[in-house]
Amino acid sequence: MRSERFTVKNGDIHFGKRNLGSADSLHVDYNELVGVEGVEHHTMPRRIDGVMAVEGRVLGIESKKPADLLNSFMVRRLKRQLATLLAVTDMPVLLIRGEIRDIVTYSYGREKLLWTYKELAPLYEELARWQMLGAVVLHGPDAPDAVPAYLDGMRKVLSGGRNVLVAISGTDQEQPKERRPGWLLRRIPGIGAKTSVKLHNAAGSTLTALSAPPERLDEWGMNKAVAKAIQEAIK
Repeated sequence: MRSERFTVKNGDIHFGKRNLGSADSLHVDYNELVGVEGVEHHTMPRRIDGVMAVEGRVLGIESKKPADLLNSFMVRRLKRQLATLLAVTDMPVLLIRGEIRDIVTYSYGREKLLWTYKELAPLYEELARWQMLGAVVLHGPDAPDAVPAYLDGMRKVLSGGRNVLVAISGTDQEQPKERRPGWLLRRIPGIGAKTSVKLHNAAGSTLTALSAPPERLDEWGMNKAVAKAIQEAIK
């Protein structure tokens, strides 16, 4: 079902009624980290690269090497992947494996395409949008064998109070006096002050509002223009 999400129950990671296994393990798709020991391989739901649990929350991992990152951005696959992670996990994580500078030289068939930083500006804007919507962007190792240890070492950072998703979640519960509930939603073009408060109160959190399907928004009394504005903001 499209409403299914990853959750942690009784020490295991679940997707709906499916039990993937221990919440202490890194669970990845069969096509990811091939041959690496110490990870659990599955046919992952919703074509997600991997998941791990931190402090009772499920982190959805999208793993990209620099060339794949650029290609995914160019064909708009990166936006669809972000929307999926927002919908089914508690925290999206974009793991860039390798030096970001390698993206300047991108292989396309037999040709080598050289990209200037000015030409890559839209990609960097996309990465900033990931973080604005609650994702964490990590720059990890290229070598597959090093990935599990790297992610395990990042558990403390990802469970702390300084990552972007926790910062957004905090505004949902303990807002500074000068900020009204739903202030982040107000920044989306097409959503006014009253609508942002109404939507926030109906959804219960900014993240839930951003990941809600159109039919749920309709149940909350939001018109099609609001649904379209949210879709435009996250795609």
